Amino acid sequence: MTDLDFSYNSLNAIDYNFHTTRIINPPLASQKETIIDIPKIVGLTQLEKKFTKRDITIEGYLEGTSVSNLITVIEAFPAFLYSAEDAQLIFNNQTDRYFLAQHNKPTVLLRQQTKSLMRLFFTCLDDPLGIAVTADDDTQAGIA
Repeated sequence: MTDLDFSYNSLNAIDYNFHTTRIINPPLASQKETIIDIPKIVGLTQLEKKFTKRDITIEGYLEGTSVSNLITVIEAFPAFLYSAEDAQLIFNNQTDRYFLAQHNKPTVLLRQQTKSLMRLFFTCLDDPLGIAVTADDDTQAGIA
């Protein structure tokens, strides 16, 4: 496993022949604030400030041993991405927390010979900051 590998819904991406080349995960989720202007008071008043969804993009490629094997790998890949509800998204270089995420859509960028470049989009709605993991829950494969 390399530092850029990840697991989703307790399954490792590398087991499905997905090799991660880039993870785009902002350090902080976007925030939304509600500001009002109260008459006869100088300045604005902030009523509310909260985090919105976090969007995480993962780039990489699927690899097969031959052109026909790549087609088999591509057809098997949706089983890795599908989850009926939010699932744990864990990055191997950041196993102290995980994100509850939904996979939105894969985008195939390019398919050549035995490789297929892809971009995966995940959205974290319920907890955009990530959930801390205690040391007792940590295993080599990710979260127990």
